[in-house]
Amino acid sequence: MATEVQAAPQPEPVATAPEVNDKTSQTMTSAEVPSAETLHKVGEYTVLDRKGEKHTFKSILEGPAATDRVLVIFIRHFFCGTVPPDDIKKLPGTSVVVIGCGDPSLIDFYAAETKCPFAFYADPTQKLYDDLGMTRTMALGPRAEYSQEGMVGNAIKSMVRAIRNAPFSSLLKSGDVKQVGGEFLFEPNGEGGKKVSWCYRMENTRNHAPLETLKAVLDPEGQILKRA
Repeated sequence: MATEVQAAPQPEPVATAPEVNDKTSQTMTSAEVPSAETLHKVGEYTVLDRKGEKHTFKSILEGPAATDRVLVIFIRHFFCGTVPPDDIKKLPGTSVVVIGCGDPSLIDFYAAETKCPFAFYADPTQKLYDDLGMTRTMALGPRAEYSQEGMVGNAIKSMVRAIRNAPFSSLLKSGDVKQVGGEFLFEPNGEGGKKVSWCYRMENTRNHAPLETLKAVLDPEGQILKRA
């Protein structure tokens, strides 16, 4: 009688964790506003101005010169050509702050090349990016709506020319190329401070908030920021 040969048992598949970026545990959904606890924490973080002088994040939002509404735009790095449309400065009681993750010594260069009229600061530690839920990626995604024409399109062309001519040492100071940013609108919280009333976190290197979305959030009636 033939002996029945049993197949050797197959090992059970080992579950593996999905591949994630190194900050996924702190990454939030694109539109999830930070908690009051988080805002209290990050308010004490420092950013650097163009002279390298320190300022608390809270002082930028709530200091004597602060407006009621502050749109904070976190760019990827100081060779990123995406900047907000300058019509925003026409909105009453509204100001714009641009924060990059590179060396503050590049702020003047960036502002000059983009001809961006807003206030600039640097967060080279990336602590604000991290704790406000922004992530790191090199995924391209589709081209952003307001990076194609007008002032912003010209800014990107200027940045491309500047990168070609920039010394290598400047390229090393521009910031983490994997870091992506987002937009955060701070408004009064009714208790003397500020809250985030709306935000948009980038999911790839190109998708800042669409221009029409920014217009609708900042000027719902379309009185100043004309719709397309």
